[in-house]
This record gives sequence, C-alpha cells and structure tokens, in this order.
Amino acid sequence: MEDKLNNTEENSLTFGEIYAAYYKKKISKLAIGTRFNYERYIRLHFQAILNTPIKNMTSRFIDSWIDSLHESLNKTLQAKQRTGFKHELQLMQAVLKFYDEYYDDPDFKYPVKKRHAEDCQLKKSLPKYKDLLLVEFEQFRIEILKCKHGELFAAMATVQFYHALRISEAAALHFEDLNLNFKNSKESTIRICRHLVYLRKKGSKPILENGFKNAKGGENSVRELPLFPETFQTLNKVFKIHAKGLVFTIDGTALTYRQI
Repeated sequence: MEDKLNNTEENSLTFGEIYAAYYKKKISKLAIGTRFNYERYIRLHFQAILNTPIKNMTSRFIDSWIDSLHESLNKTLQAKQRTGFKHELQLMQAVLKFYDEYYDDPDFKYPVKKRHAEDCQLKKSLPKYKDLLLVEFEQFRIEILKCKHGELFAAMATVQFYHALRISEAAALHFEDLNLNFKNSKESTIRICRHLVYLRKKGSKPILENGFKNAKGGENSVRELPLFPETFQTLNKVFKIHAKGLVFTIDGTALTYRQI
C-alpha cells in the first residue's frame, strides 16, 4: 500500500505542501483543540500520502487511501468504537478544495466522489437524542451525588443543564463571572466568557481560553444569561465573598478531562 501511495514526481506540488499552505491560511486561526485534532489526523492517517503529487491524487488513488484506513483498524485500540473515517475524509476534501480554489491548475480535477463518503463509513451510528428531560436530569444528579466529589459535580452539572452549556464552559466558570443579587435573585446573571480545552493526549492539562466554545467572535465573545432559580440556589451554596478564579476545582486546580 505504501508503495502505491508514495508515487512522487518532480516539479509537482505535493499533498503535504498544499496541506502546509492550508494550515497556515485556515487551520492556524482555529482554536487550539481543533488544531490539535487536525494535527492528529495528519499524524495517524496521512503520513503515507504527504509526498504524493497533487496531480496523482485521482479518485482511484483516494479509493486506495480509504482501503489503507480500513487496514489501520487492526492496529489501534479504538477500532471497535469507530463508526467511520468521516473527519479524515473531510480534511482530505478541504485540502483538495483549497488547492482547486487557490492554485491556477487547469489540469486539476477534484477527485472526491460520493462513493468515498459511503466507503469511509464502517457502521451506522445510533441516533443521538440531545434533549434530556428534567426528570432524567434529576435522576442523574441523584446518582452523581454518590460519586467522589459528588456535590461538586452535581453543582457543575446543574449549571450546565439549566443554561445549556458545554461541559468545557461550565468547568471554566469563574467567580468573577457571577452576579448574584441576594435581594432579588431574578436579577442575578452569569457570564459565559471562557472555556477549557481538553487535548486528547495522555498527561496533557486543561487549557483555559477566553470566549465561549465555538464563538464566532473569538476570544472576546461573551454570553450573559439570567440565572434560573435552581442555578441561583446551587451557586449560592458555593459562592464566596471576594473569591476569585475557578468556581469548580479539586485541590484548587481545574478539572481534568479524566476527572469529569
């Protein structure tokens, strides 16, 4: 397989060179967690084709590349959890479309076909029901209270649930983001202006970034929300006068991906 993929010729830009240009213009401006994922895709599934000239990347070539992705399943511990190689194919498409748009090559024909998306799919994933009923959440909170640091996680989950936050946003909440009006709780607000980035890398620590996750305005993005009565009661229990820094911590440090 590697011999088929490493078919290089002189005087032709390679896939790796185009990816480097794409990274500089597009990916380098994204959040650190997203950049890390792209770098992981390249490291795990694109090494064998980085030196391939763009002119050699035909539809048949991509068929061979997808075959190599399937072969790699026997070498990873996460093979049973995979439903396909959707993200890898999307990255391939993005780089090739970048070349098509930014480089003057009349001979280039975009090679990705509809069949490639089908071939990248391993098995159909079950539909994900995103709406959690209140009764289900209350049962979840009862159970999580039984865990180590249960009160901490139950409080954080309450904030996350009632304000429809991502866990990375709830875990990044600071005391400075709370405006608790003890005379009239209905006037209390919460500011969502930070999030934690969890890199899927052993030993990595959470990284605090400004702006809520996936905000179009970047690091300056802020959402200010009124507090629900349940959230006010929860935050009132953990609130400390003149306190600063993260609200939800264990031993004074941010919660890790593994702890959550």
